[in-house]
Amino acid sequence: MTVVEAIGLAFSVVQAISPIGGASPSEETRKRIVAAYDLAVERLRANTEWDRIKPVDESFLARESNWQLIIESALGIRTLNPEDFDLSRFDAGDPDDPALARVFLDEFSHAVSRDAPISTLVTVKQTAATVERTLGRVPTRRELLDGLMLGSRHRVTRRLIAAGISPGHASVLALELPVHRSLPDDALAPGSTKVLAAPVGAGKSVLAELAFQEAVHAAGEEPAEAVVWLDSRTIANGSLFDQVGEQAIALGCRPPCPLTVIIDGLDELDFDLATRTLDDARALAATQNAAVLLTTRPLPLEMLPGEQIQVPPLSKAETLSLASLAADRDLRDWDVAKWPASIREAASLPLFALLTGAWLKAHPSVPATTSELVEHLISGALNRLGGKHDERERWLMVLASESTTRSGPVALRDLPHTGDLDQLAESGLIQVVAGQAEFVLALLREWFAAQAVLKGIVTVGAVVSSPEVLTRWKESLRALLGIASTDFIHGLLARAVGVDPGLIGDILESGAPRIARVTEPPGLPESIRAGTLVRESMMAFHQSLGTLADRVMPVDPPGEVSPVGALADGQILTIAWLRHTPSSQPVIALDRQDLRDGPRVPWTQMVTAAPSSSPAWPWVWAHEAIRDSLTELLKSGYPLAQDGPIADEAAWAIALKLLRTSPFEKVIKVDDVRGALGDLYQDLADDCHFVGFPTGLKEPLRFLRPYLDQLGEQGIDEIRAPWPQSDVWPSSQSGSAWVWDFFTTEQLRLRTEAVYAGALAAYEQMSRGVLAPLAHHLDRGRLFPVSLRFFLELGEGGWHGPTGTWHLVPLPLGSENQVIVDLVEEKPDWKTLSAEARSAAAERPDLSGVPVGTITGTVLDVFGKRPMTEICYQWLADDLARIHWAKEHTRVDLQ
Repeated sequence: MTVVEAIGLAFSVVQAISPIGGASPSEETRKRIVAAYDLAVERLRANTEWDRIKPVDESFLARESNWQLIIESALGIRTLNPEDFDLSRFDAGDPDDPALARVFLDEFSHAVSRDAPISTLVTVKQTAATVERTLGRVPTRRELLDGLMLGSRHRVTRRLIAAGISPGHASVLALELPVHRSLPDDALAPGSTKVLAAPVGAGKSVLAELAFQEAVHAAGEEPAEAVVWLDSRTIANGSLFDQVGEQAIALGCRPPCPLTVIIDGLDELDFDLATRTLDDARALAATQNAAVLLTTRPLPLEMLPGEQIQVPPLSKAETLSLASLAADRDLRDWDVAKWPASIREAASLPLFALLTGAWLKAHPSVPATTSELVEHLISGALNRLGGKHDERERWLMVLASESTTRSGPVALRDLPHTGDLDQLAESGLIQVVAGQAEFVLALLREWFAAQAVLKGIVTVGAVVSSPEVLTRWKESLRALLGIASTDFIHGLLARAVGVDPGLIGDILESGAPRIARVTEPPGLPESIRAGTLVRESMMAFHQSLGTLADRVMPVDPPGEVSPVGALADGQILTIAWLRHTPSSQPVIALDRQDLRDGPRVPWTQMVTAAPSSSPAWPWVWAHEAIRDSLTELLKSGYPLAQDGPIADEAAWAIALKLLRTSPFEKVIKVDDVRGALGDLYQDLADDCHFVGFPTGLKEPLRFLRPYLDQLGEQGIDEIRAPWPQSDVWPSSQSGSAWVWDFFTTEQLRLRTEAVYAGALAAYEQMSRGVLAPLAHHLDRGRLFPVSLRFFLELGEGGWHGPTGTWHLVPLPLGSENQVIVDLVEEKPDWKTLSAEARSAAAERPDLSGVPVGTITGTVLDVFGKRPMTEICYQWLADDLARIHWAKEHTRVDLQ
């Protein structure tokens, strides 16, 4: 790159200087740029190349023709060409020396960017208004598209600078990135919604920017096409449809017209608003034939088939390429082989590949932990400013905590005054736009927010003040798991779990924090201390889970967590729980004999494993034990309530087994059930099961005695089938038939209606009862009251049996749940059903952000022993797995 190219590129990076009135720059604007230039010169004086750079002086900025080019570039209406400038004095240097170009570009663009902050929200409407106000004319469509392109390139450059890349180097790299990463060809297909979901550092925003730049370029060839970029701050301030329409009209396109819409940072919104925005994006794609691409961190959003785009980790070659660009030297395969495992894993994400390269530019070898990479980035940015960092770091921690709590940028008037604001903006860590400050990278916000908690700048009480605030702090708490001590995390989680136990499970199980100071499991404390930490974690969960706790946790007697046995041996910990044995000690040291003999009375649930490297390992241990127990409880079909559809169905299934009667029975006498149990009836209050029937399955009986007693108290002497039974005996030449052949069409419809109505009622009963502490996170439960619409297809007969398509449509508050089963000859249109659900949800303000519109296709599943339980518990297992309170891919099969 020549100096001529460098200066042109420098000005293309700084395209949003704000001139005041007229085609010529104001005196204030002139002074700002000259001051920035002087700062660059002052820094260059210390450079050994100064004698060669000296001919580059302010005469370049004194030429009116150059000012006009700068103004038009600032307004985003011109893509600068270096040949457009009058560089007669500048060329007195050595225009062919690339090293000279790099030095000048680094220093000059860095200095100018301090006094010319560029908005990250560059819209067509803003650009058009500014051009009309300043130059007194309406910009052309080509000029507006140039402005969008320059704004996108600048946002990429800012992100690279925030990742530790020098400003000049970042502007060059921003142009080279398309060579390194790209999205699938169908990412911007008309009429589609795609969600680019990936963790922090995966480069999803940059990938979206590159896709946006391609769309802008294509729109230049299509005069009727509109391209729109929106970020989370824009979405939070108004209707998606209105904002897209305004920008399309500004480009001369009135919807419906070909539309490409990029929405960046869905995860920066509250979950409710994020899910509503995703639904609106789907509607925009469906109604306007728009191509919509959204970026987000992994969220428990309900994705439609083919909607999510996976961002694969970098290959070794890609990691080397990006790290080499940041290190400004070539790295080899054998260099990566020597990196610690934690660094190699982290560097598979583009951000950490760049951070690793930036580290290697200043050090001979990589660090041991990812935390050092982030600390080096921050210290390097602050060191460039000179002076002491303490007050600057404290201000950044306040900004991080406020922006996390508010879930967005913070007005400067709401932050402590600092005389270093310009310098902090110059560091590249933050940006100030329209009087509001925010971090350029989410990773930096999370790091400083975690530090704010650790250093007491924000109290733990403020972080856990409500479920809503705790949700906004989730990612920062995950960052804290990588840098805080076990004791600190133990105290924080003990308070947080009482506010929202469902969210704590998500924090603990959503993956290891990307920022971590440790790479190996910590040395375990001695046995008693290790057991105490696990039991205290279990006790905190017990207090927050209500009646569910006694069903899924080791308790003895009910309501009290059992004593725990522990043996810490190096990095291996063994935990077991004491049952049915009084003990004055809550924590008991196990001996090696217990390990050799395996679990035996009085010990139960013995587990031996190496704790994770997280300081939250006692909580992870306790949570996984509870999660696994809850999963097994759902898979067993055990009734979680003493009455209601699940209890009725369980009692019916057990009665059929005890009496060994026909599954087509409609009524069974209660006395017959008691007679079949005989003397065992008096012992059913204990944890017993009835085993040995031909199916080989065991049915839980513990609830049966109070269930039968309750029927007696109500004067009921019989148990009835909980759903319509068969009403026809099929004729078959082969002597065999399918189960659905035993039902007339109407009886099959009635059975389907009854089974799904029972499953729906049971789900609501569970979410409002035993699962109430987790109910806020259960997707289906948040929709109630609902209408379940089921479309039943009979099939062709034989093994081509009946199938169904169903979905949930929200009803007005105060309504009763309903199930409607319609017979159809072909599958309904899924887009129509989804639109119906979204339209109904729009009438319910309480459903803002709740996922709606999910359509399910299924083989008709209303047969078997306990179909209501199986359907209901599968729904619960799916919803609980999304928040890490059930194992993933849990299959409830009670046949």
